[in-house]
Order: sequence, then structure tokens, then C-alpha cells
Amino acid sequence: TRRAEGAGRVIGTLLGRRVGSTVEITNCFAVPHAERGDEVAIGKDFNRQMLALHNRADRREVVVGWYGTALPDDEEEADGAARRQHRSIADTSSLIHEFYAGECDEDPIHLVVDTGLDDDAVNLRSYVSTPVVVAGEAMAN
Repeated sequence: TRRAEGAGRVIGTLLGRRVGSTVEITNCFAVPHAERGDEVAIGKDFNRQMLALHNRADRREVVVGWYGTALPDDEEEADGAARRQHRSIADTSSLIHEFYAGECDEDPIHLVVDTGLDDDAVNLRSYVSTPVVVAGEAMAN
């Protein structure tokens, strides 16, 4: 699956295994999606079909989370020069994370792949969601 023309980022499913608090990512595949404003449409049927194919090859692999490429975020320096940075979390990331929470047995991993090649490297960051707790009561996750 190729990135659609004009798409800001690529997302996909992470496959692997969980042993205690350790997550081993062993495979992945891209998932078509469309982001418009604060809405996102995920290729759910495509995701199910690809997962079924992967399960035929290795039933031990389960969905452990999702990945997304970092979004370019052009900022202007005080001297007017453009500076290229990349955002890890997009406005629609919580919607995608919610989808993958339904696909995983445990909290999904969100892996951000920064393909900007800063410092001649592909930088990775991983996240898990943590509930917001007020007075001992979970307010949001």
C-alpha cells in the first residue's frame, strides 16, 4: 500500500508478542486511511484482511499497536528562516489509537517513525496511553 497523494502521514498495524510488560514487535503492515480536519477514516476491512493473511503465516503474532509517521511542522525562526520540525502526535492520533484499542487485547503501543532524517537517522518514539485520574476516579484515557 502506497501513501495516498497529498496524505500527510502513513499509519499501519504493529504485530508481535507481549510477555509481561515487554512488547516485541515482529512485523507490521501499512493501512490505508484518510484524515480531513478532525476526522479520520481507517481501512478497517483492509486491516482485517491483512491480519488474516499474517495469521495464516504465524498465529503467534497479535496486534500490539500501531505506527504513524511524524507530520512535518514548518516553523519560522525569529530571523524569518523556515525551520523543519516534525510533530509526533497529530490531532487525529487519539481517534486512530481508539480504533487500535479495540483491536488489541491490551493497551496498544503507538510507535512514531520520524522519517525527516534529522541527524542522519530515522528517529523512533513509542507511547502508551495512561488514564487521567482525578480524586481516584478515571476521567479519560
